[in-house]
Amino acid sequence: MRVPRKILLILLGCVLGLIALEVVLQVAAYVIWSRRGTQPVAGGDGDRVLCVGDSFTWGLGASDPANAYPRVLERQLAERGIAARVVNGGWPGNSSVDVLTPLQRRLRDYHPRLVLVLVGYNDFWSSGHPAPEDPDAFPFELRTLRLLRLLYAALTGSPRDDVDPDRPGAVEQAPVLGAWHDPNGVWIEFRPDGQVETPAGFLQSLWVWDAGRLWLTSREGGERQALDARVDGDSLTLAGGPFPAPVTFARGLPERTDYERGLRAERDGRRGDAVRLYRAAVAAGGAEADRARRALVRMLAAGGEQAAAREVAEPLVAAWEAQRTSALGWLAIDALLDLGDVAAALRIAAGFLDAGLDQDRVAELLIRRGAELADREFLIAALERALERDGLAPARRATLAGVLASLAPDDVDRRLRAMVDLLLVDPDNPVFFGALSWDRERYPRDAFVRAVDATTSDPARRAALIATYDRAAAGDDRTADALAGNLAQIVRRCREAGAEPILLTYPIERAQVAAAVRQVAAALQVEVIDLLAEFRARCDPAACAKLFTLDGHCNDDGYRLVGRIVAERIAPRLR
Repeated sequence: MRVPRKILLILLGCVLGLIALEVVLQVAAYVIWSRRGTQPVAGGDGDRVLCVGDSFTWGLGASDPANAYPRVLERQLAERGIAARVVNGGWPGNSSVDVLTPLQRRLRDYHPRLVLVLVGYNDFWSSGHPAPEDPDAFPFELRTLRLLRLLYAALTGSPRDDVDPDRPGAVEQAPVLGAWHDPNGVWIEFRPDGQVETPAGFLQSLWVWDAGRLWLTSREGGERQALDARVDGDSLTLAGGPFPAPVTFARGLPERTDYERGLRAERDGRRGDAVRLYRAAVAAGGAEADRARRALVRMLAAGGEQAAAREVAEPLVAAWEAQRTSALGWLAIDALLDLGDVAAALRIAAGFLDAGLDQDRVAELLIRRGAELADREFLIAALERALERDGLAPARRATLAGVLASLAPDDVDRRLRAMVDLLLVDPDNPVFFGALSWDRERYPRDAFVRAVDATTSDPARRAALIATYDRAAAGDDRTADALAGNLAQIVRRCREAGAEPILLTYPIERAQVAAAVRQVAAALQVEVIDLLAEFRARCDPAACAKLFTLDGHCNDDGYRLVGRIVAERIAPRLR
């Protein structure tokens, strides 16, 4: 059967059209790529320091982005009379590949004198594959297919794989940047540091603006959600993700009541007005009185008026004891944390566990602040009671069991039982495989089998769990070699750009990362700042333990020490 000539001509025209489109897209991409170094750099006349890495650089565990170590470092240098600009190039979940891939662009954009590199932890949760030899080469790909993928993503809301939170304009030039409120006074703020704040606190997601869409991603680098965001003057409409139906917000914070006006005054730095307005809202009573009371505690405590702040906080704690509602409990917890009374705050959190309230949020609080307590037995008891409750969802059981294991880090059997709970939810969870990679001798097979027998009596599940352990233990892990190779490329890239690289170790025990850092440092003559050794030299084990959250990240005090250590080492190199 012959194909009609007309159809052949149409097919030929389509093919030639696609080839022409591909050529046009390739030329346009090359032009854009070749001009990528022309972006102006903001900042003063001082030296620039670029900090790259993962969540330890980004500041996960700090109460505020201003307490991440790069921001602390900049203040420490300023106190020494050094007007350096310190750029925080960290991002939660980054591996060494993720640091290396955009490094050339960052070096061109910021022209740093020093580059501080703290990375490697996440390589052991990810594939650990080495980066390409030339990550800055022109990225050849079939751009017609890429265009079709982008169109598909735009039509379906599917997450894109190429959203770069560090790309200029991803946050700073986004039209959604700032605070917005709805007619009911509920507000949401998209902050320049990527965080999303609401009246209930910070979301556990970071935001990025890309190609006219808003993206939310987990702080630990999990799956992203796409939101439709339409800005029309001072109006913002959001749909998708946490907004199943479209919600329209007006620009700015609400200012209908004394509480809302106090919130605005606090954001504007008018402390006296904020305190006065919050006091008026408390005196007026009503629905906002408790929130105003909690805000007033925050203001008074920050101003050093501890006695007055405690007096204002006491009715919140009493109301929680009387009513045991989630809203009152969190207001009381936040007020007590503002006062520095971590033990009292976590006793309320233990009450949440007993009542079955907000267990995931309580788990996150315990991870952040539980390490600060010397006496954790009441928390351990509350978690054990919660785990004994019937009907607990497997994912929540794994979360609570993990927190329980973190509160008692020397109890290997308890930690293994938590791992078993985790594997029952996700048999291929990288945390388990990473734990064996970090410290296989700590988790022997016979102890794992005992933990399995204590968790399940199902023969099939038992066999599957033990098989998972054997599979993880038999793996030929070359991650450390790949990490060393990526670190070496990072060093070379920095030097080629005229920047001096300095490698950092983690302030926690991560022997394989430290070994890779020292290997590269010795081979390429790179300076190393050994944070773990510095921490151990400056505080005893009990004191050092209070510098971390239960998940191993630094807290505010820990990041302050990191910033001070780094400032002492690099100050002589800067002007």
